[in-house]
Amino acid sequence: MILTQLVGTLGRDAEHKQVNGSGLITFPVAIDQSYKKKDGERVSKTLWVDVNIWADAQGLLKVLKKGAVLFVSGEISARAFTSKDGELKASLSLKARDFKICKYAEDAVADEEFAGAEAASNDGLPF
Repeated sequence: MILTQLVGTLGRDAEHKQVNGSGLITFPVAIDQSYKKKDGERVSKTLWVDVNIWADAQGLLKVLKKGAVLFVSGEISARAFTSKDGELKASLSLKARDFKICKYAEDAVADEEFAGAEAASNDGLPF
């Protein structure tokens, strides 16, 4: 098992579905990466990770909206596949064990449960 922690931005609103009688919430997270080459040129790229939360917590759909910034930790896995045009590609997915909303999306409806949890942990520090 490989446990991973990441911070990224939701690429679309979370979706909920039933799989074998259990709830599954899924959404993609974009992780921006940038670095400088030896010649000083700045390179930026985005890594996408599909996040899965096994839960029947439909209330999460109110706050897991496109644009929200999350800290998420869990078990990561990779999968190789061949695209429609015959190109070999890979995808990453994370089975989330824990997450924290760092910044709500503008259109998120934060209910009292989530707002209270956020307020209790926000002590004014930037980290």
